[in-house]
Amino acid sequence: MARVEVLEGPQGMLFGRNSSAGVISIVTNAPDPDSFSAEGHADLGTLDNYIGHAVVNIPVADNAAFRIAGAYSQSPNTQFNHYDGTHFNVDAESVRGRFKWTPRRASQSA
Repeated sequence: MARVEVLEGPQGMLFGRNSSAGVISIVTNAPDPDSFSAEGHADLGTLDNYIGHAVVNIPVADNAAFRIAGAYSQSPNTQFNHYDGTHFNVDAESVRGRFKWTPRRASQSA
């Protein structure tokens, strides 16, 4: 995450009509065409709860890169239904990608 912006008050001009109380804007890191990188994080808890996050930055060319991030979380048996004797399981997956390309000016030959 690059930064978090908290904007107070009505932001109708910037973010639409439903932002009368303000806006929280989360800005992610931009892809970096200079280097390959990979990061991961995992949390393990009791009752088979776990959360995993991973992000990979892949340079495609010297002026372009692709960054992909994903997450998975599982919280089994978090709620019990007394009526039918079943448990409610929470499973969540997410993936997002971002591509950055910086065009170059064509060289002029004289």
